[in-house]
Amino acid sequence: MDTYNPTTLTAAVKRIAEKDTGLLGLIFNRVVTHKTKTISTDIDENLPPVAPLISDVENGVVLKDDSFETRTITPAFSRVKKDIDYSKAIARIPGQGLDQAQDNTQYLKASALKTGKESILTRLKVMAAQALFAGEISYSDEKGRTYNVDFQESIQKFV
Repeated sequence: MDTYNPTTLTAAVKRIAEKDTGLLGLIFNRVVTHKTKTISTDIDENLPPVAPLISDVENGVVLKDDSFETRTITPAFSRVKKDIDYSKAIARIPGQGLDQAQDNTQYLKASALKTGKESILTRLKVMAAQALFAGEISYSDEKGRTYNVDFQESIQKFV
């Protein structure tokens, strides 16, 4: 069995135990997948209007018509890479006995997978906090281009 094929590596990542996800599990607990490269969301702006209070000598206020806006974004994605230094495979790993010399290649691969999965989870937690507090998420790619997803709602207006 080839330990480097995608099927084996994917199975190894799925076996890594999930940790408490904080905001992700509490507020952003639903995952929606799309078959396209872009994500389109219809924003319904038809909130029930609040009747205005006016003087009896003034004209009434015209309420706006029902409307919606479709926003389309191309989402970012994470691709974590970590070099594995196989010269460290013969070194003792934490918890290993001082007199136990063995090949620790599998430990190094599992550690790299776990680190990658945790770093993606940390990125999702940071984005969740940004979305709640600021109402938008900003991110930059490796070429220096900056993207902004604005939800037009933030907790800052309540603070």
